[in-house]
Amino acid sequence: MSAPTAKARTTIDEEEQDRRLAISYSRLVMTRQALLNLANYKYKSGEYTPIDTFLNDKLWVPATEYLPMWLAPNAVTLIGWLCQALAALTSCWFAPEFGRDNGVPWYVCIYVAFSFFFYQTMDAMDGKQARRTGNSSPLGQMFDHGCDCMSTIFTTIGMCTVMRFNFGFRTTILIFSAQVIFFLGQWSEFNTHQFTHQINGFGVTEAQLMTIGIILLPVLFGSDFYRYAIPGTPFNLGHFFGTLAIGVCWAQAGFGIHKVLTTKDVDVKHALKQLMPIGFLTLTGLAWSWTPQNHPVITALALGTAFSNMTLRMIVSAMTHMEYPLLQRSFYPLPVLFTVNFLNLAPDHMDIMVGGYFAFVVYDCYLYITQTIEEICAHLEINCLTITPKKEEAKKN
Repeated sequence: MSAPTAKARTTIDEEEQDRRLAISYSRLVMTRQALLNLANYKYKSGEYTPIDTFLNDKLWVPATEYLPMWLAPNAVTLIGWLCQALAALTSCWFAPEFGRDNGVPWYVCIYVAFSFFFYQTMDAMDGKQARRTGNSSPLGQMFDHGCDCMSTIFTTIGMCTVMRFNFGFRTTILIFSAQVIFFLGQWSEFNTHQFTHQINGFGVTEAQLMTIGIILLPVLFGSDFYRYAIPGTPFNLGHFFGTLAIGVCWAQAGFGIHKVLTTKDVDVKHALKQLMPIGFLTLTGLAWSWTPQNHPVITALALGTAFSNMTLRMIVSAMTHMEYPLLQRSFYPLPVLFTVNFLNLAPDHMDIMVGGYFAFVVYDCYLYITQTIEEICAHLEINCLTITPKKEEAKKN
């Protein structure tokens, strides 16, 4: 096939410019000031832990050199996220009731653990790939945090399934605990202008490695490992490791909240008000988890996606200085669902209502993500999942 003529290329460029201009004039998510703020955004990371430094020197930097130069940084993150999501859903296929009746086979545990480690590695490599290809942008940071936010759903669902938690209060609080930690990191950046990814030497990397270790234990000791009773107590090993994970999450949450509220020049009242949406969602979701569920995986995914919707908006607010919305539509149906389920008002239609809510929050999340990315790409004149040619090269062509 012959190369396009200069005139054809000019026509294509003009059409693309017109498309981006149309998007910029029909903004649905980002205000003009928010886009200007995003263009000037500078990422300020906290200190790295010793494990971060070790993996960065021995794995992440060397592995990045093997990535092809045509592979976009955001595509690196997305590939890792898709692998992790598929692995977590695979574990649910083998144990659809979160391990109530049967455990996950040992080879699935290995697959889930590997996929989590693969995502962690790809997530650490995307920024390095961006610098290699000259495609660093604020969108890359936002896309990275967005995938991290969504990955917490699958991390905790995979972990709860392997640990045979069943579905209920314990599973829901573990899912929310992991998501609260990530939300608070974005909340901290909004109020202090610095993203905190570790506290007292324990950060995201350490939590991910601890999760991988927990998932691999049944490979060594059998799928019933977490059902083994702790002598002299009414609890089993699942209770112990689950409580440990939840305790670590909330201890980190406490430190994070204290740091923000004691930082100079932080509007404490405004900062606390921003925690109201996730507070209401957490309380309602925990209450709903006490009621019987016919499809617990769908319920868990719906709650996790609703929480991610709120976190995604905090990510955008933190990076653009937009006001964080306190009223969010993904929360509205949840109190109604809880009431209907708790009072058993529509037992024959509850499955349809839960499925409908899940579809609603997924669509709401999809809509927000795609509209935000389109508007940012149009404003910054960049691509999301493909390499953006440098302007000098584009002119030569």
